[in-house]
Amino acid sequence: MSSSVREFFSGLSDAQKDLFRSVTTDLQTSAPEEKMERLRNFHSQLKTEIDAINKRRQGLGEVLNNVESLVKLILQHTEKSNDLELVMFLGALQKVSSDLKAEIAALKPEKKLEKKFDVARRMESLQQRQQLSLHLSSDVLQIRNECPEHVREG
Repeated sequence: MSSSVREFFSGLSDAQKDLFRSVTTDLQTSAPEEKMERLRNFHSQLKTEIDAINKRRQGLGEVLNNVESLVKLILQHTEKSNDLELVMFLGALQKVSSDLKAEIAALKPEKKLEKKFDVARRMESLQQRQQLSLHLSSDVLQIRNECPEHVREG
């Protein structure tokens, strides 16, 4: 990219070169490191919240599995003997099972997952702007800046 872009830049008038420099600067200033850091922190916080929700859902799922296993055993037993207390106990467990299913479904972190994806996309966009500006500055405009570690790695 650099040599053809450098050639393009060389062929511009002084005013056009100023515009090119201005765009390069604007790319860098529109992706400040402070904003990247805030997005990284928010992304990390969302990930932590999603992990906690998923851990809670997993725990409820394990309880649900145990309840449903016991319901099956009781159903097998009630086929042989129609004991009223056992039937009432079965009804209570089936209600618990239904409630657990509803709670697990309600805990789906869909909105947080969407937000996490959106934040990751914004972080990537900002990082691309930083990298583009850095490359234009150093390769085309021949400006030598110290490159932040996270930009160099990206």
